[in-house]
Amino acid sequence: MAETKLSLAPTYSATVDKAKIEELRSLAADWASMHGLQIKAKASLAATDAEPLESVPAPYALLPTPFPQSCFEEATRIQPLLNRLYHRVAMDQDFLREVIEPIVHADDFTRRLYDIYRATQGDPCAQKAALGLYRSDYLVDAPAGAAVLPQIKQVEFNTIATSLSSVSALVGRLHRYLLEYTDGYRGLVSEPSALLAIGHDGEARPRYELPDNEALTSMADGLAAAHNHYNWPGARILFVVQPGERNKFDQLWIQDQLWQRHQVRTLRYSLTRLDDAMEVDPATRRLTVDGHEISVIYFRAGYTPHDYPTEREWTTRLRLEQSYAIKCPTVAHHLAGSKKVQQVLAQPSVLKRFLDSPDELAQVHRCFVELYPLDGSPDGRKAYEMAMADPSGLVLKPQREGGGFNVYKQDIPGFLSKLSVEEQSSYILMDLIRPPTFGNWLCKDGQVAFANVVCELGVYGVFLNEGESILVNKTGGHLLRTKPSDVNEGGVVAGFGVLDSPLLI
Repeated sequence: MAETKLSLAPTYSATVDKAKIEELRSLAADWASMHGLQIKAKASLAATDAEPLESVPAPYALLPTPFPQSCFEEATRIQPLLNRLYHRVAMDQDFLREVIEPIVHADDFTRRLYDIYRATQGDPCAQKAALGLYRSDYLVDAPAGAAVLPQIKQVEFNTIATSLSSVSALVGRLHRYLLEYTDGYRGLVSEPSALLAIGHDGEARPRYELPDNEALTSMADGLAAAHNHYNWPGARILFVVQPGERNKFDQLWIQDQLWQRHQVRTLRYSLTRLDDAMEVDPATRRLTVDGHEISVIYFRAGYTPHDYPTEREWTTRLRLEQSYAIKCPTVAHHLAGSKKVQQVLAQPSVLKRFLDSPDELAQVHRCFVELYPLDGSPDGRKAYEMAMADPSGLVLKPQREGGGFNVYKQDIPGFLSKLSVEEQSSYILMDLIRPPTFGNWLCKDGQVAFANVVCELGVYGVFLNEGESILVNKTGGHLLRTKPSDVNEGGVVAGFGVLDSPLLI
């Protein structure tokens, strides 16, 4: 196979006229302010979620970053299959017990979630419906000089608080606006602007394409589907949020779409505030918050130990799980998204337990890289020795969401050497993925700077079930996060990366 260099991609120049870049930056900043492409300013953070907002434009790439179309299409095509896979994992009590119990002794946060899971299993009054708003994250694996086509490889599968869907779709609209307003970024790229024409249905496909992104509406539509399934007039959807949430605008867009598209009202409460505001009827398990019945509990918090500063928050999480409201996600689906489950599912002998055919197995397994346990088993000890001898191609991951927790490459041996075998068992090892690098202009904190960057694609999924019956299963749009190539972590709100949109090549 011929060597792949992604040479068809347009090249953005670092030496372009700075006045043109500043003009484009100003145009983009005005559009972002007008259209709600915002995050909360750090200076406005406070202890509650009710204070007036002080906002700044969310960080974003000034131009859409090239991305292989074949990889994008495979990632979006496979999402419904992954939705169903993780649903089946969550429904399999024996599997979750086999995978999660061995790590709870070394991971107190996972232990507390698992305690809630065990306390709520077998409840005859339990809500049988569940909603999943998922996101599967990928990097393109295209090692320099490798004689293979670029391949999409999964970084992780997120089952709780999958964020950035709204603002991601807005960045796509921003790039489309800038593309049209500047006549194909004339003067900013190394190829004729005509090559950057936007594709439309029924017209000849251009060489490059900015794909449509339904992520602005899909989360609200999924929540509305669950709300309608609950079928109680006047009920509201509860957003469980973090106090002082910087990414509040992303959530407000979902609330706005729920009202504009479905006339569904919402409430916002932190786990701490809910302790005093909620009631669960002992007979019917109906949940009310300040007198309003709740149809769906949408967790945008609860995925990190910081969300549980006292026992009150853990008690609230248990009471929410015991209620009759539809959960997004249930604690079972939350646990199904753990890194340990991902590592175990990467084994074909395990994966086939949850899939219907060899073709499905091949589709899913093709997007996995090698993942390794770090427990006391022979395989776990072999992986430990490998990491201590040559960690240059590895990343170490704990059972956490939210970014900033991974350990990379040469930092791994020193980190592992401080842990007992039991403590190591709560981590997994993963082969590093080698994405291609492009140049782009990044806008952060009102400044614009050129950088060599890599991209991580997230594909959203919407899944609603009642027991074994699947009511909704679809792909729900996409997210592209871009970061300088010398930065390991990629969280946008955490400050590592920026929002972007894919320019399909």
